[in-house]
Amino acid sequence: MNFLDLIGKGIEKSNTSKAASREVELVFKELNTQLQEFRPFPLKLYRSTSTMQNLALTLGKLHNAEHEYLPEDQLHLSAELYENTFAIETVAGWRQHIDGYPCTLKFSGQEISCFNKKELLSAISELLTSISFGNAVNNLIERSKNKKSETPPPHDSAPTPNKKTAKKPTRKKPEDHSPSM
Repeated sequence: MNFLDLIGKGIEKSNTSKAASREVELVFKELNTQLQEFRPFPLKLYRSTSTMQNLALTLGKLHNAEHEYLPEDQLHLSAELYENTFAIETVAGWRQHIDGYPCTLKFSGQEISCFNKKELLSAISELLTSISFGNAVNNLIERSKNKKSETPPPHDSAPTPNKKTAKKPTRKKPEDHSPSM
């Protein structure tokens, strides 16, 4: 048995795994590049870890459990409604093997497993055209409209004093009314 050949095969598998993971990253990068063009505000689809998953991971680490899947288990759609004000909608469940594929999307009562880029693109297409995704976008638009109606008036009214410009109140010395001797 040639052990060096086996090591070479392991390296090939590692390289294949890294390439698959990069491929998934590039799909999300391209998707988000296009979502930035959405109006009335740019959108972003990102993977995140739910609170329940964080808890499970913490308990698993206590038991030295090995994980075959990445920790991210949700897809969120975010929108910057205005400067530094974001709104987020959960649009799907997500599961990705540490080797890159398979990836699984869960939404609208279905679960789609993807074993390559073509299948991943197809699943994302189904997600983007789903009623639940459309509802999420509509919710973000509605929240944007509601936030705009709650926006405080512009700062062109009288300035609020700050520490540098505010004058300290002057305090008079109490007059001395004691009899002089």
